Amino acid sequence: MAWHDEDFYDCSFDGAVEPINPGGTGSFGAVIRRQGKVIFSKGAIIRDWPGVMTNNVAEYYGLLKILEALESLHPGGKITIRGDSQLVICQMNRRWRIGKGHYAPLARAARDFHSRMKNSRVFYEWVPRERNEEADALSKQCLMQAGICPRSRTGRPLSRKRMKLHYPRRRKSPPWATTAQLALPISAEGR
Repeated sequence: MAWHDEDFYDCSFDGAVEPINPGGTGSFGAVIRRQGKVIFSKGAIIRDWPGVMTNNVAEYYGLLKILEALESLHPGGKITIRGDSQLVICQMNRRWRIGKGHYAPLARAARDFHSRMKNSRVFYEWVPRERNEEADALSKQCLMQAGICPRSRTGRPLSRKRMKLHYPRRRKSPPWATTAQLALPISAEGR
């Protein structure tokens, strides 16, 4: 099989905790594309976490949602998972050890999912926040729909008007899109 015939999956995740971190309400966003087409897109409030909600917990929830979806798809080929959390990416690449933080059980679960993906080559890549807008928008939209006002990067609360400017409901093309991806609709539904 030539490299261009191989399946490839491009995934991104993000997490958010508002109005305060730690202790606020957590949400995540997760997107999976298969050869440029969105096959999975989900954003949700995290309701089943028994411990203290932190941004790292929310980030790991987003990653776990991607890994669960990929496991059910039984993918073969190359999988690239991108996120703007340096902690999550470095821990999944085994550059950093998993500490004793609130996120530790989720980090171990993510490594367990990763180890079960024998037929795939999985790569984790850190990206700046500006290149993770689609997953970021999904996580923030959930908070807005729940009446929780997300904050801007400066720490000020985002008004609904400013929220639309920073996190549009639907982007015509993400910054990393190729021309083949431009006409594809982005699904806001989950499974």
